[in-house]
Amino acid sequence: MSEPLKPLHEGISAQPHPRSALTWLRNPDVRDLLSSIATGARPLAHTTFDDHESPRTAMHLRELFIEHGLLEPIDRNLLNFEAWLDRILAELMDPDHHALIKQFATWHHLRRMRQLSVAGELNWGTARAAKQDVSVARDFLRHLSERGKLPTQCRQEDIDHWIATGPTTRSTARTFVRWAVRNQHLPRVDFPYRKANSRPVLDQNERLRLLRETLENQNIPLHHRAAAVLLLLYAQPLTRIASMRCEQISRTDDGETVIVFEDQPVPVPHPFDEILQQHLADRPNMNTAANRASPWLFPGYRPGQHLHPGHLMKKLRESGIHLLGARTATLRALVLTMPPPVVAQALGYSTQITEQHAKQAGNTWATYASYRR
Repeated sequence: MSEPLKPLHEGISAQPHPRSALTWLRNPDVRDLLSSIATGARPLAHTTFDDHESPRTAMHLRELFIEHGLLEPIDRNLLNFEAWLDRILAELMDPDHHALIKQFATWHHLRRMRQLSVAGELNWGTARAAKQDVSVARDFLRHLSERGKLPTQCRQEDIDHWIATGPTTRSTARTFVRWAVRNQHLPRVDFPYRKANSRPVLDQNERLRLLRETLENQNIPLHHRAAAVLLLLYAQPLTRIASMRCEQISRTDDGETVIVFEDQPVPVPHPFDEILQQHLADRPNMNTAANRASPWLFPGYRPGQHLHPGHLMKKLRESGIHLLGARTATLRALVLTMPPPVVAQALGYSTQITEQHAKQAGNTWATYASYRR
């Protein structure tokens, strides 16, 4: 056994289910990477995993090396976006489109994402929004080409046609168009800001039905039920739920379960506390070398990472929960029973958001002491 790879060997050997490890090690791409690193044919460095012909295998192995201390940590959201951008750019055959999209992605998104990464604040939602912006920008340029236009020949009627003939997601091209106009890649055109006509809200009876089903339906996996409790009781976004840590849930001396979202403990009512405590005692994805001591409340499939928010979104939607509608209904229920500043402080929202929901719910708490001068 190569000396530098001993921590990985020990981690794989110690996992409770060796059969899955043996199956994984039979993968020819895994064997090739491990043997080449062990023999010194490839360096034990991040560059070894760049541009590998099997990117998913290389990414998993890279993250396993990070988890076991063989490589220094790297921002996975940034790494994933950069790899995704390389693939998108490689597919662009028009050299003008390639250059424009590369400039937009690099100077508008990548620069900001790298700054957030250095500060430890780059999250999956930011990376996902950047991907959407780049994808829609690419589609917008194709739309211009289909109308026989170069970017410099774009006119207001092209913008209007783009918006009128496609889905509402086309409105996100506004970011690219405004950037391109500002940097003189497009002539001056107006791209209107789209504002949703209404915010979806579940009926409170429907929210209570979903809570009852979360308690009673044993066919729903336990970790999905735990995520549903955090959404339907505390209005937490799925991106925040996925990245929660075990240390945020604890028991007080008198046996009450409390959870911390911001900076103060919030009680978890019975019987929902049992779901969270059962989940804590039996978290998924803990039986492999990928998550030997995961701090995440929802450990992911990939080494050292929490469960992907997209996975939770998909599973809760499949169980019949309208995510935005449920979160809005929960916030409205909470601001009807507590002052908006209290809800904001307890759940990690801004006061402006909770005040807005209180107003829309028909209760502004105008006589609350903190509002009075």
